[in-house]
Amino acid sequence: MRLAESWSSKVKFTEGDEVFLKSFGIPVLTGEFPKLPITRGNAYKGIISAAKIYLSGVKNLDLSLFRLGPAVNVVNHVCGEASFSNVTERAMLGYVINYLRTRTKVVQMHFKDLLHTKEKILKDKGLLLDYKGETLNEYEVTFIKACLDHAKVDPNFDLGPVPKSKEEVLVFQENIQKRQKLIRDWKNVINEVTRVRVQACYSGLSRRDSKKVRETPIRARLDQIKDDSERNRCLNPTRLLALADIPRLPDEGLTDLKPGHEVWTLVHTAWLERGMPEAPLAMLLAEYVRYSESVRRVAE
Repeated sequence: MRLAESWSSKVKFTEGDEVFLKSFGIPVLTGEFPKLPITRGNAYKGIISAAKIYLSGVKNLDLSLFRLGPAVNVVNHVCGEASFSNVTERAMLGYVINYLRTRTKVVQMHFKDLLHTKEKILKDKGLLLDYKGETLNEYEVTFIKACLDHAKVDPNFDLGPVPKSKEEVLVFQENIQKRQKLIRDWKNVINEVTRVRVQACYSGLSRRDSKKVRETPIRARLDQIKDDSERNRCLNPTRLLALADIPRLPDEGLTDLKPGHEVWTLVHTAWLERGMPEAPLAMLLAEYVRYSESVRRVAE
């Protein structure tokens, strides 16, 4: 863009606008992103807005890993919301933004300041395998742990050191994606068991009963529905057989299930064919027999 020598902007900049633009312009001119100030003023906003533009130009980068909430639309922030106003200034800023987004070399960027905390990333990206909630009993928890141990899947996850470059961030992101893929099926099974049980505890209640029930701890509520023939089927522990891609046993129960029983043999064979340890299966099937006896007793 070529401007007449006498040209001057009609935009009236405040002192805050000038601080914002200078902070925004530092990485444009030098390739270096200053360390973020402690206070979230105009300098902070300028740097974080520049960072968002630059990072948005990095191919396949997940921007949700970064604390970019305070970033603003630079053009609208400087020139106003109306698209027909300050056309020249908008075009100039558009050129600068495009240059920053496509800049291939950045001297310095403080990723530690920009990335969300490890705790937030672990939670938001679902990288931890939580199977010790109140919806699962001690036998089911032991069963899941044994399966995880056998598969060498750690329920916890270490994100590793904070990346210091764009390349390291992409590796950091790739490790997150690998972890998500590794535990996806495990989480789906455990979450589905939890969902079904929570739904059985609280669905279909009157407003008065619902308020009273919601004040009851979930574990106590699950104990209560053992005597409810319409709700107790959610307690079938063999729902967890899905961890080995094996269908659950009948919800109505099999009180005579034991070694030699046709169903026991089929499940046992399928389980061992998948290379799973025998002990946790025996424990789960014993818990299924107790569940079956409870279901039959309530039904009588």
